Amino acid sequence: MTKHLSLTVILFFLILQNNNAQQELSLHFMNNAWQSNLTNPALKSSEKIQLILPSIYYSIYSPDFTIKKLLQPDADGHLNVSEVAKNRLQLRNRLAVNAQILSLGISIPISNKLTLSLYHATKSHSSIDLDGNLLKMVLVDNIEYVGKTHKFSSKMNGSVYSEIGFGGIYSVTKNVQIGIRLKMLSGIAGVFTEGGESIVTLESSNYAMSLNNNINVNTYSLTQFKKINTPKEAFDASFSRKNSGYSLDLGTQMQFGKLNFAVSLIDVGGYIRWKQEGKKYTSLGELHYDGIKTATISLENSLNKSSITSNLKESVKFNETINPRFIEKIPTKFYLSSTYNWTEKWMIGALICQENDQFTGKKTGFAFNTTYKFLKSLQLGSTWALRNGYFNNWGLHLIVQLGSIQLYGVTDNIISAVQPYNSKNSNSRIGLNIIL
Repeated sequence: MTKHLSLTVILFFLILQNNNAQQELSLHFMNNAWQSNLTNPALKSSEKIQLILPSIYYSIYSPDFTIKKLLQPDADGHLNVSEVAKNRLQLRNRLAVNAQILSLGISIPISNKLTLSLYHATKSHSSIDLDGNLLKMVLVDNIEYVGKTHKFSSKMNGSVYSEIGFGGIYSVTKNVQIGIRLKMLSGIAGVFTEGGESIVTLESSNYAMSLNNNINVNTYSLTQFKKINTPKEAFDASFSRKNSGYSLDLGTQMQFGKLNFAVSLIDVGGYIRWKQEGKKYTSLGELHYDGIKTATISLENSLNKSSITSNLKESVKFNETINPRFIEKIPTKFYLSSTYNWTEKWMIGALICQENDQFTGKKTGFAFNTTYKFLKSLQLGSTWALRNGYFNNWGLHLIVQLGSIQLYGVTDNIISAVQPYNSKNSNSRIGLNIIL
């Protein structure tokens, strides 16, 4: 059972990494594209009908390593897992991978005061925190853990879900707008670690192993997720209501001459209630493995990678519970911004964004932006931002209007967007709209 659980979790996160929340800051200043409305439902980019066509967004955050470093082969061209664990992994190994596919939407002005919008998106969020010592103990041939007690802590959390958003912008006065959006959420697949700690003692006399575990892992709909092979199957999974939830976006913006203020709360009270095809794997309390008979196995050969792994598999027993319930809280985001229209073409602005995640905690970002409209069909913006604790984030956004077709791209860090696998902090969004 342990083997199947490990393979399932690993496969799930590999899938997530190839599919989405970290903060997205530059998008807020892209005021000529509808997608800025995702950061504040009161922001309106056009008085015309807009068809929101597919867009793709990704975000990678890995403070302890780069993906390229982990995947870099040795001198012989081989990727040696033991060497990676021994020489490249840190004490903590954290990775957050998020992605969005905004598939389709529409924004329609109903009157001078009211604009309505509707869209569908598929999102994924994943966070991994792996204990480097645990990986070395399992993967590397060494005896440094013999005769000692170690506390290991690792966690994996992630979900893939669909989102249908229905929103409205209402002009209270000429200079004040309010926005609201209700989102219906549907969980496609999820893995959640409620407890991920183990205290391990490996005795030096006969390599007996004792563990004190607090491990709880919930999985949902993984079998269904692996069966998605066609667009129709993906569509059906996106609109399933067996893992259902809701969230709410609220926002307002106020205009005082050339000065604009905006404030919003995104995903207020957001949650998904997971229950479909649920399984809970639990290992609690003290466990003991009697060890190796050293009379027949030499000291030199007894403690290697295979024997440690074998001991762990023998010692860690999981109890399985069918159909557990779990409530995933969607991270709530707070945006506060101010922009100043210096001229008709040139705008400057500042933004504070705070996100509170159930698994990774609270994060705060700051951004300063300048945007220039070179032509009616071309807008270029530059952003300097503090994001995920890094100050060296130079972002860009570009909007090109070709008749009714609007093309856009945006990133919070242009250097890492070009080479994301060689960066610790990267995000980008690209897509198009049609304005009628």
